[in-house]
Amino acid sequence: MPSLRPLFTALASILILAGCTSDVVVPDPPKDVIMFVARDPITRVTTFYRMNIDGTELTAVGPVTAPTKNLIAVTDGGRYLFYSGKSGSDLPLFRFDVSATSYTQVSPTSAAFPTPSPNGDRIAWFELNSGRYELIVCSKDGTERITLVDSALIKASISVQGPPAWSPDGSKICFVATDTTLSGRIASVPFVVTVATRGIQRFRTRDEVKAAQWLSDDAIVYLWNERSSFVLKRFALSTEREDNVTSTLPTLNSSVISVSPDHTTIVCVNPMLIVDVATGTFKTIPTNDAVIHERMWSPRSDEFIYGDRTSASLYSERLFRVSKLGAPLPLPNVDSLGSSASVVWMR
Repeated sequence: MPSLRPLFTALASILILAGCTSDVVVPDPPKDVIMFVARDPITRVTTFYRMNIDGTELTAVGPVTAPTKNLIAVTDGGRYLFYSGKSGSDLPLFRFDVSATSYTQVSPTSAAFPTPSPNGDRIAWFELNSGRYELIVCSKDGTERITLVDSALIKASISVQGPPAWSPDGSKICFVATDTTLSGRIASVPFVVTVATRGIQRFRTRDEVKAAQWLSDDAIVYLWNERSSFVLKRFALSTEREDNVTSTLPTLNSSVISVSPDHTTIVCVNPMLIVDVATGTFKTIPTNDAVIHERMWSPRSDEFIYGDRTSASLYSERLFRVSKLGAPLPLPNVDSLGSSASVVWMR
């Protein structure tokens, strides 16, 4: 959901110009909202919560029937929660309907990386079928399910080291698969599927790709590593030209990256690196096992929220809020709820 702050600012300006400031009270803009799940360390019950980003109006909106993976998806303004198994693909995909307090199994088999489209009307995920992964898409409530891509169709094994990446306009999805048709080598390369037509393009990058995200309507970005050397690379789809976004980065333990909605910032983990796309410079924040994804960003791209394990012990996952320039701050009123690394910033 777009931020209403510009609307309230414009309204206040009009009232001042009209000389109405003594008679009219301009309401405060609505507060940013996050939704997350937390598992109580004593009861081991997982609960779905809604809270303002400043820690106010914490509300339990319903229990979750199974353990959740750190990546969750929330659609329809917070009505539907999608989640799967805690270790990534142990459980099918489930949908919790807040308004009806009901649960529905969305996938018949193990599923991973549920990811909403930019406008929230659809959700995509990877699903295991007969030992191979498929790319599945459905509507925001879990209905109208279609198999968009299967490994047999593209003659390549879909890789599930990162989520399916929706293009900025929601018309395409980028995913990675191990291409066995390359001459002389077998490598993971990006594919792009057009959602409306199911047309698929295979892109033969010079370097192996493990997980990718969109940097513009015509470019994707991904982490390349070889012998502990990490570099963020940009690949233009129309020209198939590749260039470096950064010089060599510190050693990271994940191929997953997150790009801000305005495409000016990229976050990598672990440790957490906040990369300025224009300059290639980065800031480092110490993290242990931080969870990042596309729905962690504020609508203004100025800050984000993430979950991280604070120690090796069970139930040590906590939520943190960080601006692109500041240090991470623990969220108030959350630690007492239990383990909570699954969080989204509502838009």
